[in-house]
Amino acid sequence: MVHESIFDLNNRAYRCASTQQGYSPFSTWTRGQAWILCGYAEQLEFLQSQAEFVLAPYGGKRELLQAFEAVASAIATFWVEHTPTDGIPYWDTGAPNLHKLGDWASRASEPFNDHEPIDSSAAAIAAQGLLRYGNYLQATERQSEGTRYRQAALTMRSIFSPNLISPLVRRIRG
Repeated sequence: MVHESIFDLNNRAYRCASTQQGYSPFSTWTRGQAWILCGYAEQLEFLQSQAEFVLAPYGGKRELLQAFEAVASAIATFWVEHTPTDGIPYWDTGAPNLHKLGDWASRASEPFNDHEPIDSSAAAIAAQGLLRYGNYLQATERQSEGTRYRQAALTMRSIFSPNLISPLVRRIRG
């Protein structure tokens, strides 16, 4: 997933991938990915609520839903497969020191490791997106798929654990 792209202003030709938040243009900045997941889930809910004639000028309701579902499915699947088991990601899936954490995706995140920070805000955003996407799938008769993503969202409840909240509370209290 490319976070940004650079175009030639003179001829509008594509030049290259870019990023200002992620580690590289060829890695996945997890907070950006979380916002995509959340946004597409919200758009699916909205599009589902619209009458066919409203969406006809844009290709039709079925076609729009299929296009948005393809993106939401790809992002949600990537999230589940490239995130620690507690659903709390490291800041970027291509972060340069993730290799020092070993098989980091097969266990819960380690907020106090010495190599890469986690991003609990990305987890909170993605939890909303996964829950909404799971609800959408269940509402459209895809129970098992919907349950998978709803469960992934509920797994992220550890963002409320004392290990993650305590440092924040200490900073706020001064």
